[in-house]
Amino acid sequence: MRTSRTALAAALLALVVLDDRVLIPSRGWSVPLLAPLDWTGHLATSAIVLLAVVPAAVGRRSRLALAALVASVAIDVDHVPLYLGWTDGVGGGRPATHSLLTPLVLAAAALALPRARPLLAALAGGVLLHFVRDVATGPGVPLLVPLSEENVLLPWSLYAAVLAALVALVGARDLRERRAARPARALRVREPV
Repeated sequence: MRTSRTALAAALLALVVLDDRVLIPSRGWSVPLLAPLDWTGHLATSAIVLLAVVPAAVGRRSRLALAALVASVAIDVDHVPLYLGWTDGVGGGRPATHSLLTPLVLAAAALALPRARPLLAALAGGVLLHFVRDVATGPGVPLLVPLSEENVLLPWSLYAAVLAALVALVGARDLRERRAARPARALRVREPV
């Protein structure tokens, strides 16, 4: 499993690069075709972060990791009213729910509802994971709505470098675990001649 975690993280990074640097810019995709490409990038980004930051999420807490992954894509349902012309986007077209207010509301609900706390916290984390990608793609994210509609946009190269560093972290952790799992070598004692 350890080696496959590193290979999985590296493959997910390759998928993000393929998605963002080859597939999405290659043509003017319509929304029904562009959305799944973008969601793939969101899932890959979120999975890399979870593998690096919460490695136990792959095992014991896989339900919560799954909830975070679902939330990392499901937040984009807030684009539907925009596409139907029912509302205007803020900060270059992203909905107001693409702000820190959404995970803050989920976190507040988690504090208020102890029985649902783990799930709500995972959902809040998933929305934050969505923003990891959005701050480096498209117009950025209006993170401070309602205080400001200005987008936060970071260079894509910084986003890619952070993901690469997280993949390296997964690899380093796996290597350390493999070394720790090896049986200790017995010391050879030389006998006097």
